[in-house]
Amino acid sequence: MTAVLVRTEESPPAGTAEPVVSARWTPEEGWSQQSGRWLEATAAPVTTEPIHVCQRIDGLPAVFNLASHATRIAAAATDAGICSPPRWLLTDMAEQLVRRRTGRIGVGAGAILLRPALFPGPAALRLEDLGPVGQQATSFAPRILRVQRAGGSRNSDDLVEWAGHAWLSAERELRMPVTVHVFLRYADGLVAVRQEDLQPTAISEAIRQLAGEIGVPTRYEPVAVHRLWADCTSHSIREAFACSASSAVMPIGAVRVGAHRWTVGTGQPGMVAIRLWRRLAALRTGQTKDNHQWMHVVRGAQQTRPGRKGKT
Repeated sequence: MTAVLVRTEESPPAGTAEPVVSARWTPEEGWSQQSGRWLEATAAPVTTEPIHVCQRIDGLPAVFNLASHATRIAAAATDAGICSPPRWLLTDMAEQLVRRRTGRIGVGAGAILLRPALFPGPAALRLEDLGPVGQQATSFAPRILRVQRAGGSRNSDDLVEWAGHAWLSAERELRMPVTVHVFLRYADGLVAVRQEDLQPTAISEAIRQLAGEIGVPTRYEPVAVHRLWADCTSHSIREAFACSASSAVMPIGAVRVGAHRWTVGTGQPGMVAIRLWRRLAALRTGQTKDNHQWMHVVRGAQQTRPGRKGKT
C-alpha cells in the first residue's frame, strides 16, 4: 500500500498551493496537533464531506456546520477502528487554516473548502485547504444531470465542475458521488434520493431543515431510472436540484441518459430551490439570524471590507 505523507509546517510542500494541518493520536498523549513534522500513513485515507468557509457581511470568516462535521468525522473514525478526534480539535484545526487565509476569503463566491481526511494507520487527522470554490460551482444556472452505467466516472469533482454525473447501480437505481445529494420536488414535498453508501451530509440535512421551515417536507427514498423517466415525462417532478458543500443548491433543468434527454419541470430553477438558496446564502453571510447555530465565526481573523473579496 502506498505511503501518504502529511505535513503540518507553515509552508506547504513543494508543488502544492495550499497548507495542511494535522493531528495524531498516541496512547500516551491522545489526540494532539503536530507541528513541523511529517506523518507517514500506510493506509488509504478516509475522506468526509468538505467543510465550507465563507465571509460574512461584517467581514469575519465563518465555518458552516462545524459541529455536524465533527460528528461525522468521529463516526468515520469509529468505523475505521481508531479513537475519535474530539470536537475541539477539528475546531482548532479549522480556525488555524482559516486564519492563514486572512483577508483572502470573499463574500459568497469567494468561499473556500477545507477537506478532512482520517488515516487509520497512524491514527491521524488531516485538514487540507482546497482553496477558493470555483466560479462554475457557485453559478445558479440550471444544469443537466447526466446518468451513466456503473463503471464510468464517479469523481465528485465532476459535479463541482458542472453539477452532475450520476451512475446506475446493478438495480438501475440512481447513484450519486458520496458528498452530493439530489432532491426531487413532487406535489407533496421533496424526495431526497437515498442510497446505501450515501449518508445524510451536513448540507443535505441543512436543506431538509430549511425546507421544513417553508412548509416543504422531505423524505429519503431510492429512485430507479425508469421512475425518473416516468415522473419527468408526466411532470410529476415539479423541479429538481442537487446540493453539495461547494454549491449548496444547484438547480437541475434536465436529465440525460445516453441519447435520451428529459426536461425537469419548466427546465428552469424552481421556486423551492430559489428560496432555499436565498435562505442558506443569507444565513451563511450573516444577513439573517442564525437560529440553528450552524455558523462558527472565526474570531481574531483580519476582517475584509464587506462586499469585497480580499487581496490575494
